[in-house]
Amino acid sequence: MDRNRTGEDMNTVDGLHVRPGQVWADNDPRATGRTLRVIRIEDHIHTAGSLTGKVSYAVCTVLTPPANYPKGRVGQQVTIRVSRMRPTSTGYRLVQVMPEEAPA
Repeated sequence: MDRNRTGEDMNTVDGLHVRPGQVWADNDPRATGRTLRVIRIEDHIHTAGSLTGKVSYAVCTVLTPPANYPKGRVGQQVTIRVSRMRPTSTGYRLVQVMPEEAPA
């Protein structure tokens, strides 16, 4: 059973808030330059395999393609596990917050 949470946020492992409208950059060196905008957060219930239980995903739109593949996937939707949205070498980093999140 899936539950869309368009207006809500989800915390990552590092305590960052993943929210619709945010822009994240891919840290993977194979995708240098790729940026994504979060559209919504979805919860999926997994009953088999290594991801059992509730797993949250960010559904995103590709804004900027990787530098090494300039024709690639702009405008397409991708789904990323929220737990990967943290600044590790193969994770993601937050590059733009929503206006209401910006410090005053």
